[in-house]
Amino acid sequence: MALTPDDIAQKAFTPRFRGIDPVEVREFLLLAAAQIADLHDQITQQKEQIGEQEKELALAADDKKSFDDVLDVFKQKIDTLTAQLGETRQQQANRDEEFKRVQQLLEEVQRERDKVKGELDRAQTSLSEAGVFKQKIDTLTAQLGETRQQQANRDEEFKRVQQLLEEVQRERDKVKGELGRAQTSLSEAESKSRMSRAALEGMRNKIVVIEAEKAELISAAEQHQKTLDEGCCRPTDKAGGTKLQAERMIAEATEKSDELAEETKLQEKRIIAETKEEIARLRDTASQELVVIREDIDKLNAQRRQLHTDLRDLLHDHLNRLSEYATGSGGPTTSEYDELFQKIDFTELAELEDDAALDEIIGNEQPSDEQAGESEENLRTKLKDGGIAYLSDE
Repeated sequence: MALTPDDIAQKAFTPRFRGIDPVEVREFLLLAAAQIADLHDQITQQKEQIGEQEKELALAADDKKSFDDVLDVFKQKIDTLTAQLGETRQQQANRDEEFKRVQQLLEEVQRERDKVKGELDRAQTSLSEAGVFKQKIDTLTAQLGETRQQQANRDEEFKRVQQLLEEVQRERDKVKGELGRAQTSLSEAESKSRMSRAALEGMRNKIVVIEAEKAELISAAEQHQKTLDEGCCRPTDKAGGTKLQAERMIAEATEKSDELAEETKLQEKRIIAETKEEIARLRDTASQELVVIREDIDKLNAQRRQLHTDLRDLLHDHLNRLSEYATGSGGPTTSEYDELFQKIDFTELAELEDDAALDEIIGNEQPSDEQAGESEENLRTKLKDGGIAYLSDE
């Protein structure tokens, strides 16, 4: 059965001859009862404080889980942006295939031009024979009809080329839209990073409160030890056991608080480092991809200009040769060739606009090595001065 302060205060002793002074025994018992009562009150108060501290630790664990969820969402956004950049490269490869087809069409037009040139040379040689002059003129007229048919076929080819150029323009507009969405995704990622910083700051404040409560517990234990040391008599074995138990509980609470603070600091440092590394890698990859896209767009525009130039030269040369051959031969008139030439419509080239969004993404500056070094130096200074130090995620 546990001994209570009331048991000590009300204890009665059997008198003996030459026994102790009952007044001194009573005073001593009252003093011991008062001190044990104070000790019980302090132990009860410390138990309540330890319970509140455990609740705070549980809340800190919940905040850590919320922070992990935010990081998972951020990583998913990064994966989505990487997939979009991969799709953009695949679309660029498809556009390269379309331009190869355009090049093949140009080669076919060149072969047709050489064929017509050979036929004109043979026709001019045949005209030197006076006996077959009229027959050659009739043949030339028939060939002109075939040439008109071929020209109509080439008109269809030119329409296809024009459609391909329009598709290229639409693809370019689509790429600009994808760049805008990529920039929006980066802005959302930065917003998530700011929210993560706020969550980390809340965890820091809670750990500071826990450290303050731990210091108060240690101070109370020291004050209690000092009170026991100043007593005029040695405490009973039961009081000594209670004191050891209180000290052990305080030591366990202190150790648990230190472990939580250290674990939180290490995890916070690791998460911030991984987040910065992932953002830097993503920005570098996006910058490289956007530079490649810009170069490819410039190449496409150059190929379009060259295509229009070659087609103009080819048609002018072909019509000039037909005009020279038919002059004075009674064949088709110049107005007929002009009508044939006017059927071909040359569209103007669309100039490449200034891609402000692309320049903004490529031009984003990354934290320098000097700034990172200053953050590490601040951490070492705080650790040296004592207390809890946290990594800055600025």
